[in-house]
Amino acid sequence: MTGSTDALIAWRRKELDASEQQIELFGAKGVKAVLILPDGVQQDITDRVLEHQREYASRLPELIVALDGSAR
Repeated sequence: MTGSTDALIAWRRKELDASEQQIELFGAKGVKAVLILPDGVQQDITDRVLEHQREYASRLPELIVALDGSAR
């Protein structure tokens, strides 16, 4: 493996860990994501954050495997 491929794989693994932590925080633990607009209006965006993180996390393992295999 090249150094740059190793670094990319390590970065993607960290991204996967971070996504899984976000899913846990906003899902099981009940933490809410709130967007505060410039006019002071607040919007609960928890469901959208969870949807995004789940989608992102579902794709990362496949990418990591592809990167790992491409370096051989």
